[in-house]
Amino acid sequence: MLVNGKVVATDAQAAYSFVPNPKKYGKKFTVQLRAYDKAGNLRYSAKRTYRR
Repeated sequence: MLVNGKVVATDAQAAYSFVPNPKKYGKKFTVQLRAYDKAGNLRYSAKRTYRR
């Protein structure tokens, strides 16, 4: 999981789970997921912006 473009969490076991602490990232931040497989395929989710 990327927050504001930086990796903040990883999980290699299915059912994937992340619990970010939004207080660490200010009042506005973006979240994006990155997934890759053993063959080297890489995909990113759409960026989502959150405000608290």
